Amino acid sequence: MYQKEQLIKYRYFEQLLKEKELSYILDPLTGLIARTYMIGFTKSLIEEGISFSYGIIDLDNFKEINDTYGHSAGDMILTQVSKKLIDYLDGYGLAGRYGGDEFLFVNTKDITYDDNKKWCDVLYETDSVLKKNYPIPGNELYVTGTVGIATYPVDVQSYDELFSLIDKLLYRGKTKGRNCYIIYVEAKHKNIVIEKLRSNNLYDSFKNLTENISLSKDLKEKMRLGYEAIKNDIHVTNMYYLGDNDELISVVDNNPFVRLPGIEKLITDNVTPISSLQRNPNADPEAVRIFTEIDYDTILITKITDDEECYGYLICTEPKIQRIWQEYDMALMYYFGRMLAFDIKYDR
Repeated sequence: MYQKEQLIKYRYFEQLLKEKELSYILDPLTGLIARTYMIGFTKSLIEEGISFSYGIIDLDNFKEINDTYGHSAGDMILTQVSKKLIDYLDGYGLAGRYGGDEFLFVNTKDITYDDNKKWCDVLYETDSVLKKNYPIPGNELYVTGTVGIATYPVDVQSYDELFSLIDKLLYRGKTKGRNCYIIYVEAKHKNIVIEKLRSNNLYDSFKNLTENISLSKDLKEKMRLGYEAIKNDIHVTNMYYLGDNDELISVVDNNPFVRLPGIEKLITDNVTPISSLQRNPNADPEAVRIFTEIDYDTILITKITDDEECYGYLICTEPKIQRIWQEYDMALMYYFGRMLAFDIKYDR
């Protein structure tokens, strides 16, 4: 938890602590700054004309921790993550609890995009704050989070605009698969609208996929058209087809990529999500080496099957992040695999 000495470095808390006890200012569970005072602190920096970066962190799928291991385990995770966040921000700024499993932070030292990127990269490194194992009684839980960051006054001119922006960036990170950070870039994010981000629904995605695949009789072209239909829905930058000869072929340009043996060792269902290939005990060492060389660690493997025969696999990838695949992603890829399987079967 924060100590008085850490807070009085800032004029806002120096004045506040003359009137209130420290315990009144801090969140009782996590020891972070309570929501009201974290927002007040941020507004005070704006009033003083101090430049800073502002971010929001949302722990990924935190409800599953509470539902599976109980709220006491969830509280333990929140407490441990908060302690690590306090330590990591020391010398940079302060953190507060916004509510539930969401945290706000102010970084008064890293203002540029490049500096924020370096700060976030370390935030996600093992033994820092995120992408880290945290102990609970009888177990360890691997905790990830999604982050949105913007900078005052470079990106916006008021607190309300600033918070609205990081909230949109956070949601953008969630739609990309979570376990990632999004730093505001005007050219990319100026016109983000949360309602548009939420507009995807499974019916429309299935419909678009079906219509695109029906445009061709050629299997490889069906794969390419299918990928084009859903790539923005599941936010992947590439997709590969793996056939009988273990050759990985890009669905985008139909070019052979690499030979990838041992994929069967990873398969656990018709759609197999793998958040970290390097951490998967069943992964073939050669497959790990191949994907590591091209910065792929997170993959989603889909069987092209009609339950009677497997005709190959589709592999979705996203470089440079560990991603937690969502049910939406898996449902869409399951449907894609089934459609291709029936096309293959009845075109023979």
